[in-house]
Parts: sequence; structure tokens; C-alpha cells
Amino acid sequence: MFRQILQQQYRLQDLEIQLHALERETEVMERERSSATVPSMTPVPEGELEKLEQRLRQNEADLMRSEQWEEQLQEELDREQEMHRRLHQIQSSMDDDSYRIKELQARSEHLQQDIQHRAHRQRSRASTRQPEEALRPLEQELHFRLQQGEELDTTLSETQRARQTTEEKLQDKWKTVEDLDKELRQCKLQQFIQQTGSPNADQTNFLPVTEVYLSSAGIME
Repeated sequence: MFRQILQQQYRLQDLEIQLHALERETEVMERERSSATVPSMTPVPEGELEKLEQRLRQNEADLMRSEQWEEQLQEELDREQEMHRRLHQIQSSMDDDSYRIKELQARSEHLQQDIQHRAHRQRSRASTRQPEEALRPLEQELHFRLQQGEELDTTLSETQRARQTTEEKLQDKWKTVEDLDKELRQCKLQQFIQQTGSPNADQTNFLPVTEVYLSSAGIME
């Protein structure tokens, strides 16, 4: 994606170069038309000058639209990076919760084994009330640990749902970025298609810049 952004920036620079070249050509033709006293300069037809001015205005409008689309594309990329950061935080939280659950389950199993072992030893004795009193704190501890495990399970489920929602939003943002990139490519391709329809003299002047752009865009080898 960052490579595509760099390519779009290179294409925008090529378009700006062509726009400056058009402006210089228009200025030259304006000077040729105004300098009627110089014998070596030929007058420029009015229709051709109007076509050049129209092309200049069209290129300026297309350039403005391209810049707006690139700004939107950058905004979407920034949002995507932020969602990746949040997704990483959620993943880290899930890993921590999973570790705590496993640790709590291991401690609960160990506590149950301890209770069973103590109960077996107490039952071997003659007293009947003392084992119940000895087991009561252990049973309370076990109940507390099991309750903690249930709370962690609930937290983990909520975290998983939040992660799924974030991933769905991230996919939507990625689709929006792709759509903006396609629109930007189509706009710039239309600009150069329009420029290749100019008179032969204009094609000769702008051919090197056009070839550089089409080569960078992958249209011409």
C-alpha cells in the first residue's frame, strides 16, 4: 500500500510537470500573438489558443480533483493504521486474559486435589465435625477461584466480540481505500488520454512526459 502511495505521488508530479509545460506553451503563444511587429513570428490561430486554454483549465480542474482524492486516500490509510493499532491492543488483552484463565484453572485443579487429599486424611480420623471445619476455608477459596474464572471467561468473550467488530470495520476501510485508489487511477488515465488527443505539435512537445507517466503507471512498457 505504501508503494502504491509513492507511485501515486510520482504520477501527480508528472501531471504537474505537464501542467507547467502547458502554461509555458500558452505564455509563448500569447507573446507570439501580441508581438505582431516581429517578422519571424507567425500569428497563432484564435481557435488553437482557445483549445490550449481549455486544456489548461481542464488539467487544473483534474489536478485539483486528484489532490482531493489523494487526501481522502491518506485519511483512510491513517484510519486503517489506527484500527490496526486497536486490533493489536485487543489481541494483547486477549492473550493476557487467556494466560490468566489458564493459570487460574491450574490453581483451581491443584486446590481441588488438595481438598480431596485433606478430606481423605480427615475421614480417616475419628472426629466428624473437625473435617467440615477444616474444609470450609478451602471450599470458600475454591468458590472464589471458580467465580474469578467465570468473570475472566466473560471478559474474554467480550474481547473476542470487540476484536471481530474491529476486523469487520477494518475490512470496510480497506475496501474504501481500494475504491479511492481506483478512482484516482481512472482520473489520471483520462487526463492523459485527453492530452494525447491534442494537435501533432503539442504531442511532440509533451511526448517525453507522457511516456514517463504511462511507463510508471504500468500502461506502456
